[in-house]
Amino acid sequence: MKNLILILFFLQACQGSAKDNSIFSSGVLTIDDNFKSLSVLNEDGGWYLKITKDKNGEVKVVYSDNKESSSVLESTKRDYPFYDVKYKKYGVPLPKISIRAFYPDYNVIVFDAFKDKRGYKVFVNGSWKYIRLGKDLIYKTWNEHLINDVYIVSESKNPLYEKNNLKSKVLADKNTYSYKVVKVEREWLEVECLKECEGCPHDKKKLKGWVKWREGSKILIDLYYSC
Repeated sequence: MKNLILILFFLQACQGSAKDNSIFSSGVLTIDDNFKSLSVLNEDGGWYLKITKDKNGEVKVVYSDNKESSSVLESTKRDYPFYDVKYKKYGVPLPKISIRAFYPDYNVIVFDAFKDKRGYKVFVNGSWKYIRLGKDLIYKTWNEHLINDVYIVSESKNPLYEKNNLKSKVLADKNTYSYKVVKVEREWLEVECLKECEGCPHDKKKLKGWVKWREGSKILIDLYYSC
């Protein structure tokens, strides 16, 4: 299923990487299940683009100049380099918008964002734009986002540890399973096996451990949004 998602859309989110794979906002802006449309605005208040969902569930991205912004490709290469590598690998076209995650078929739209009284400052196509407050939009801190929206796959370069320190024991089966986040402690995530994806080992009641997910603002892991 993961490969299908990668090939069909690829996941600027199913491995969310931005600004050299780093955190550069206080949180993220996501959509709820009732999402219909939103407008992304320029600093002067004029609309930059609109994302709409029709009655059949098809999501469209429409720019104010009625054509795809020329900034999408360059911002993808620069700010979300993971996109560009994977899209080339699978030979599929780049998305029409460059944000943290854009998988409308799975109702996944995620902007790097700051929240204020007027709405949300969001990072789109390599620059900061603005979205007004809306009932079908949800702002989450990074900790909330990690616990509620994503899952990870531990890798040999950043394995699953028994405790939240690098001197702790490295656990077995680290490359076989997916994990959901249950706790965030600064640069570490406590995770447990997510049986809904690849399943979990039968000889263990619960495969659980810790993964170091960042160093300062640099993200060390891939963030997945769908199995």
